[in-house]
Amino acid sequence: EDYDKSNEKLQDALILTDEDERETSDTKLK
Repeated sequence: EDYDKSNEKLQDALILTDEDERETSDTKLK
């Protein structure tokens, strides 16, 4: 269970990073 929880946190972190990068690139385009 502990492994699954830490794995989920890693996935969430990756998703957040992707969204941040998209927002940054969108701002640059504008």
